[in-house]
Amino acid sequence: MPEVSIISPHYNNPSGLDRLLYTIPDDPLFEVLVIDDRSNRGLNLYTAIKQRYKNSNIVFLTNDSSPKGAGSCRNIGLKHARGKWVLFADSD
Repeated sequence: MPEVSIISPHYNNPSGLDRLLYTIPDDPLFEVLVIDDRSNRGLNLYTAIKQRYKNSNIVFLTNDSSPKGAGSCRNIGLKHARGKWVLFADSD
């Protein structure tokens, strides 16, 4: 069970997301939840990032709800978080 759940909403900023994920240790004490808000740019890089981290402590989810926005993505992350503590980190 992770100690800290890090929730990161994502929209059209895969390079920023990549920088953020690089700074988070791949440690079982952390779980990272990336919630994509139906991005429509940079999809090739976003797909490559998901592939690179597929065997790590990072879970990629998609906001299929309405309304869109960072708040909705954070709420989705809260529903899936398993950590004792929650931290929000934006990719920008």
